[in-house]
Amino acid sequence: TRISEPLTQTRLAAYELLARLASVFASPARLKIIQILAQSPRDVETLSKITGESVANISQHLQRLMREGVLKSERAGTSKIYSISNPSVLRVWESLQDLGDNVTAGLREHENKLTDFSLKPENGLDYILKEVDAGNALLIDVREEGEFTSSAPDGSINIPIKLFASTPEIRKLKLPKKKKLYLFCRGRLCSMATPATLALRELGYEAYRITESPFKLSLIKGGAHEHK
Repeated sequence: TRISEPLTQTRLAAYELLARLASVFASPARLKIIQILAQSPRDVETLSKITGESVANISQHLQRLMREGVLKSERAGTSKIYSISNPSVLRVWESLQDLGDNVTAGLREHENKLTDFSLKPENGLDYILKEVDAGNALLIDVREEGEFTSSAPDGSINIPIKLFASTPEIRKLKLPKKKKLYLFCRGRLCSMATPATLALRELGYEAYRITESPFKLSLIKGGAHEHK
């Protein structure tokens, strides 16, 4: 019996919807918005300031992301606060970065400039997290407090990047010299954790820069990522 494929128009319509959704990720500005909102919900003015895009441009991209269901919003007084609509959006964002790392020429070179591969630990993430759970190491989130509060991986502590500005400030933290320190920020396209790691090494700490995002760290530690 010959097997036919009925409902061709329905199938094509489904492909078109998926292609439209995929095209959302084909804009540098929208990718920046997704990465920032992966940390915590924001209003349009804050997104404009962080991304360097104009408010008008950000507003257009937000409407596109809203239409395709990638973002959601809610009112907070006179402001509209935008956030990621579903954890699957962040899984796609992480997978896109993984794909690019494997197939896109030159991407790894750019990542190295942002994160400095020489600061990465030799041991894998599973080993690192076991060390943290055992109390032999610290997992340090250098993002701002609001981002940490919204999307902190279990077992991490928050020391905002501004506290690494000078040697006296770092000494005030009284970090243990006998423990390994693993620093992270927004992921592999974020540079904040790199100068903090270098500053700690200059003071004799055994510090490392890990490139995994808070979302990926939360997944590996076994919990679904939820914005609080």
